[in-house]
Amino acid sequence: MVSPLNHSGEIAALGAATCWAFSALFFAAAGARIGSLSVNLLRLVLALFFLSASVWIEMGQPWPKAVGASAWGWLSLSGLVGFALGDLFLFRAFVELGARRAIVMMALVPLFTALFGRVAL
Repeated sequence: MVSPLNHSGEIAALGAATCWAFSALFFAAAGARIGSLSVNLLRLVLALFFLSASVWIEMGQPWPKAVGASAWGWLSLSGLVGFALGDLFLFRAFVELGARRAIVMMALVPLFTALFGRVAL
């Protein structure tokens, strides 16, 4: 008899893909109902709360104090571009194109990046 632990990687991959697909559908529905900007802001506030709570539980303080100002600056810039702007555009695409088309476009990004990189280099 085959143990489910022998296929734990495959089960985890299927679970991650299922969660990814359903989250796109849920974010598309929420974006259509209350707007993509509201959904993104609510998600960012909840993420900040849960992240600081987990750091507080792990380290005993809400923010790591050993991190320098330069690292916080780069991290903030990365978060602004990636989480704030990138996800805002993604949630808007969920509303405009639908979750399925937006995910297909997102899945094609590595292909287009490789093709444009080949042309550029």
